[in-house]
Amino acid sequence: METPAVQKEKRPGNAKTYSYEEAYKATVEYFGGDELAANVWVNKYALKDSYGNLYELTPDDMHRRIASEIARIEQKYANPLSEEAIYQVLKDFKFIVPQGSPMAGIGNPHQIVSLSNCFVIGNDADSYGGIVKSDEEQVQLMKRRGGVGQDLSHLRPSGTPVLNSALTSTGIVPFMERYSNSTREVAQGGRRGALMLTVSIKHPDAEGFIDAKLEQGKVTGANVSVRIDDAFMKAALAGKPYVQQYPVDAEVPKMKKEVDASKLWNKIIHNAWKSAEPGVLFWDTIIRESVPDCYAGLGFRTISTNPCLTGDTLIAVADGRGHVPIRQLAVEGLDIPVYCLNDKGKLEIQMMRNPRLTGRQKKVYKITLDDGSTIRATSNHKFRLKNGHYREVRDLEPGDSLMILTKFQGPVVNEEGRKQTDYWWLNNGAFRSNKSEHRLIAEYYQKRELEKGEVVHHIDYDSLNNHPDNLEVMSVEAHNALHQADMLGTQNPIFKIKADPVRFRQYSRRMSEATSGLKNGKAYQLTNKELFDKALELTSQ
Repeated sequence: METPAVQKEKRPGNAKTYSYEEAYKATVEYFGGDELAANVWVNKYALKDSYGNLYELTPDDMHRRIASEIARIEQKYANPLSEEAIYQVLKDFKFIVPQGSPMAGIGNPHQIVSLSNCFVIGNDADSYGGIVKSDEEQVQLMKRRGGVGQDLSHLRPSGTPVLNSALTSTGIVPFMERYSNSTREVAQGGRRGALMLTVSIKHPDAEGFIDAKLEQGKVTGANVSVRIDDAFMKAALAGKPYVQQYPVDAEVPKMKKEVDASKLWNKIIHNAWKSAEPGVLFWDTIIRESVPDCYAGLGFRTISTNPCLTGDTLIAVADGRGHVPIRQLAVEGLDIPVYCLNDKGKLEIQMMRNPRLTGRQKKVYKITLDDGSTIRATSNHKFRLKNGHYREVRDLEPGDSLMILTKFQGPVVNEEGRKQTDYWWLNNGAFRSNKSEHRLIAEYYQKRELEKGEVVHHIDYDSLNNHPDNLEVMSVEAHNALHQADMLGTQNPIFKIKADPVRFRQYSRRMSEATSGLKNGKAYQLTNKELFDKALELTSQ
């Protein structure tokens, strides 16, 4: 029996639908030619049903939808705003720019989605029931488009007694993996969810939490940050011990242990350099400056946070594409290898985890370099100076020397000074020599440094195509043999030149000019007169 083709379900009534191509073309025009903005809007915010039918052609339709729904709610109150009045403040993103979830969800009759972007969840229950309940809440929020933050400080540390057959607790790290795996399972319009896990530095399992992301393939669906208090930082600076306890906020804790604060702080720094995590939350500062914490006495304490450069900032990616705007990486929603500096200032490749939108309407600074190029970043973005120190944007001063990565195309020069094939080269402003991009990428994916006598071959013979799939590591001998085989018979470029009399005459003339006289590698360094005099001398003998 022949299986019928699956048809897109049509929305009831006379609602007009659009193809992706129609919506994309109209939205590119709406955004003045910005193809990335158009792609993001059509894929993430345009009204669509579960069958892929699009009901909005441009953001103007979205603003009409939002205005209509808000006006409907307004009718329940005195002095309601009209739909047109609401539309005018939304139109063209001029006065109000809603968050992503409100744009996708307000007035959406097709999906049940959250109208908030971000949530912090959790409970004080130190039990499997409490852990599973948080897991379910996380999944329910993520499937409705919400980003989630969870703090794990309430869970008992590893080795403490439990009243079940396990006898002792496994600690917080296995539950990091649980929540991380749940995040990876939940689809959000083709992207996985966003999860932030935190723990207090005061928790006895804090060191295990800090190390959790070093093990490849474990906690890959979450970002992690440590809540650091003032007492810990003072102990680290003074080289004194710091007391961890459980429960972390108890006046009479069930257990205590001393740790070397300086050693633990150095571990945080090392791990952040090696794997880009954990992040750091200076918790006492957050509580002091948090306006909502005025309600802490009513049970609304700040317990965690959820997961800045501007969207047009170009990120040097190590996947062969060169540089990509960070907003495009956020849209793609994938971990991506990028160029960075290690603690010795050496250029290397590390994995950027979950690039994403982290804020809106923040104050942005423009940094102008001495060559006239500019970078835009928020006030707390850090730049590395050439002296190895880091400085936040707000503290930069005229004359500061920044280590800025540059990429350029240039040839290899052989021992005779002749220019050969062009490659992509990298320099961070401090190298005495440049680094070839294809070699750095090959070493990253090989997970080792290439040995002397090894080269990187471009499979498609395009020396500027550094996609990892186009790079093959081989010995110099194998590489030379490969290229020699490609030059035999009809594959030799001179064969094609000889077939065209005009090209062959041009080639012969250029070769003559390039190798005549003193340009010939076998030529003696003699003028014609010196050669004539020498001939006379020899013939007169």
